[in-house]
Amino acid sequence: MCLIGLSSCSQPSLSSFTEFIDSDYCAAARLGISRDCTDEIFGQQVVMTWNLPWRMRNLLPATLRLHLYCGDGHIETLVYEVHRLSGYRIYCLKNEDYHAYKGIVSYKVTLFSGDSEIITRRHHLWTEVISFNNS
Repeated sequence: MCLIGLSSCSQPSLSSFTEFIDSDYCAAARLGISRDCTDEIFGQQVVMTWNLPWRMRNLLPATLRLHLYCGDGHIETLVYEVHRLSGYRIYCLKNEDYHAYKGIVSYKVTLFSGDSEIITRRHHLWTEVISFNNS
C-alpha cells in the first residue's frame, strides 16, 4: 500500500519542452534595463527537468542524453552529467547556429544510470532514424 507523501512510492520524472527565444528573453529586457549594448538574440532552446525519488540516490551520478534533429538534417547528441536527484539543464541554439541548423525539429531526452535507462521523454515528432550504408 502506498500513502501519499512517502518518497519511497514516488516515480522518477523527466520533463522537457522547447521554446523560442529572442531579445525580450534576456535578463535586461525582463528587468527593464536599457539594452543599447546588447546584441539581438533569436533562437530556440530545449528545457529539461528531472526529479528522482530519494530511494534512487544510489543511481547517481547519472547521465542525461539529449538527441536533437535539426531542420537542415543535422543530428546531434549531447551528454550531461547528473549529480543531484533533481535539477534542470537548458540547451540553447541561437543566432548563427540557429539559422545554420534551421532550428530544432524534434528531440529525445533520456536519463541513464550507467547503461540502464531510467526514464525517457520524446518530442511528439520524434522518430528513430534508419541509416543506409551506400557502399
